[in-house]
Amino acid sequence: MSSRFKLLIGVLDALDRLFDRESGAVDVAALTYATSEALPNDQHTQLLVEATKSLMAVVRSGAVGHEARDRALEATDDLRTALAEDPELDETHS
Repeated sequence: MSSRFKLLIGVLDALDRLFDRESGAVDVAALTYATSEALPNDQHTQLLVEATKSLMAVVRSGAVGHEARDRALEATDDLRTALAEDPELDETHS
């Protein structure tokens, strides 16, 4: 299992935790930032950067509860879709 696979699956897991209300926007932003830095030339890097910026905007907005979660999910929707559709991240092939 490659480092890239582990890192991006970790992001998908974090997005699941966000959906399940087990993590907040700041937690996911920290991971998307770290992953974008670890994979600077990956096909998903731009989406990771955009998600980080959008998640930090949610954090700075002061939104809480359902509003914060809904905004964070919206901010990460494109990233979640791209990762979920990436055939190289299919966990059955790891």
